[in-house]
Amino acid sequence: MNNFTFTHYKNTLKLALAKNYKFLRCEQHNLITQHSKVVVLRHDIDFSLEGALKLAKIENQLGITSTYFIRLHSKHYNPLEYNSYKIVKKIQNLGHEIGLHQEPAFASIISSTPNKYAQQEIESFNLIFQTKIKGISTHEPTRTNIQITPQNISEFDIEYEAYFPIFTQNMKYISDSGARWREGDMFEWLQKDVLKLYVLIHPVWWYDKTTLENY
Repeated sequence: MNNFTFTHYKNTLKLALAKNYKFLRCEQHNLITQHSKVVVLRHDIDFSLEGALKLAKIENQLGITSTYFIRLHSKHYNPLEYNSYKIVKKIQNLGHEIGLHQEPAFASIISSTPNKYAQQEIESFNLIFQTKIKGISTHEPTRTNIQITPQNISEFDIEYEAYFPIFTQNMKYISDSGARWREGDMFEWLQKDVLKLYVLIHPVWWYDKTTLENY
């Protein structure tokens, strides 16, 4: 299915609720095995904070919370700019989890110790947004090396990386990367009654009437 309207998104969430799925934020990964039907809902904000806020409001209206990962080095938005900062805080105040969309490619070109730089970014993110994040997601993981692993995570004072096995094993993982669901969209998988679903959604692809609203 190739429907990326906000209406379709809302209808998809309603279907999940009607089928008694439990929605979890990434930070609630320890609860995955405690529910028979689970959707872990995650958003990587590559381009659009405004689009992210629209999704966050739809979820909030339905009593759903999810996880939003925010870049510090995007050329398309600056989360430290006043209005953008307010959007991030609005998303958080709606009950959603926020985390760092960490960029190994950036760290590797400015630091001889990318892991140490990643740790500094996590600390900076916490200070800037007056929070204590529990996890990160890696930007473009197939093109860059994921630096934070189950073996070294204790160095970073966080609990998880979004591609850890707790999310990608024993759950069906689907993503709208490139505005293309490669194995069917969330609605289709819910119709199949898959028990554990891990969904990555990028706000930039979603719109009211046309993609021209976003780019």
